[in-house]
Amino acid sequence: TLSNPNLPASFPKPPTPVVVAMIRIDGEIRTFTYRNLVERMNEAVKGGANIIVIEIDTYGGELPAALDISKHIKGVNVATVAWVNPNAYSAGSLIAAI
Repeated sequence: TLSNPNLPASFPKPPTPVVVAMIRIDGEIRTFTYRNLVERMNEAVKGGANIIVIEIDTYGGELPAALDISKHIKGVNVATVAWVNPNAYSAGSLIAAI
């Protein structure tokens, strides 16, 4: 068998049932983007989502807004996944890297 010392011995099991919410961020990252994302993530969690996929397509934007978005994503009590489709430059790469 193949083994990779960089991978954990076992992966955590996904929650049951899996409820995925998809949230798209596109265009310039601004304060509005942050407020809108917070609202949509809160709605997703209230709706029962236990995994949130954030689809990103941006060439960047305001650094303070990107930092606020990153902090918010880190503080949400559900699993999050960044999906770059197709661009995440500058502020977008910061958000995707969290």
